[in-house]
Amino acid sequence: MIEEFENRVLQTEQLPHVLEEEFEKLPRRYRNIRWATCALVALGSLMLFAGLMMAWSIFQPEAFELNFATGPAILWLVFFGTWGLSEWFGFDRRGYLLRDRDLSYRSGWLFHSLTVVPFNRIQHSEVAQGPVAKRFRICTLKLYTAGSSGANLQITGLDEETANQMRQIIDERNER
Repeated sequence: MIEEFENRVLQTEQLPHVLEEEFEKLPRRYRNIRWATCALVALGSLMLFAGLMMAWSIFQPEAFELNFATGPAILWLVFFGTWGLSEWFGFDRRGYLLRDRDLSYRSGWLFHSLTVVPFNRIQHSEVAQGPVAKRFRICTLKLYTAGSSGANLQITGLDEETANQMRQIIDERNER
């Protein structure tokens, strides 16, 4: 018996809407960790650059000109300025939305990203935590789907309890 093929047109007005207010925010202490990381990398690279410039002025005083430092200094300012602005404006955009059939995650300030993973496509989930994250009680929820070599969705910055609860809900929904 041959089934009749059907492929109905969906009107965009009939599609479900993902509202801005529905997304859960990440904890503020995760923002502080991200700011501290940015500041430490910026300070470390600045100290390395200053040390190299001092060594150059000591060992090659005849070849040293302060003008050589202008280009790298501008690049440093642009790179860390962009990173800092991205952290400042982009953090509040980060969020997750747990619904009946899927998990959504959005991020990005300059480049917006929205990832939606249906529960029935998830093969494996894990909660990961490094030593710094453990100190600040922050976890990463990783979701793996079929046919991928890595995690299809990673939500970093979740509270330990929230990450474990979300993983349990996902596992329960997958068992159905």
